[in-house]
Amino acid sequence: MAINRPTTKTIISTTQWGVPITDAVNANTTDVAALKTATAVTAWTNLTLLNGWTNVGGFGTAQYRKVGDMVQLRGLVTGGAISAVIGNLSVGFRPIVQLTVPFAQNGVGANYLSITPNGDISPAANGYVSLSGIQFSIS
Repeated sequence: MAINRPTTKTIISTTQWGVPITDAVNANTTDVAALKTATAVTAWTNLTLLNGWTNVGGFGTAQYRKVGDMVQLRGLVTGGAISAVIGNLSVGFRPIVQLTVPFAQNGVGANYLSITPNGDISPAANGYVSLSGIQFSIS
């Protein structure tokens, strides 16, 4: 036996449950929208390199993106001077306080980058600078 599709809206009484269905649906819609915002992923953006820094061929272009409120960096750069700004992150991708982030450096092992609230990314030493794997929260 086939079930015919109703031609009018069926309204379900919610008085026995204590919460109207529309309120519950709206709350879930709000929660889903907040979850989508919290986990939204932006496209990778090329980092404009400054002060003689260049991408190292074969290791990917220096880039950044945001996943929710976390910023991720990737790429390998070289050629800039000690403490010279590598590049500048766009508004919306900058930390709220200055960060000191460890990174791998050729011949030295570990070193650190400074990432400032104005978006400047600067190394403590020159050489190859790996941006891959660096991530931080902007909130």
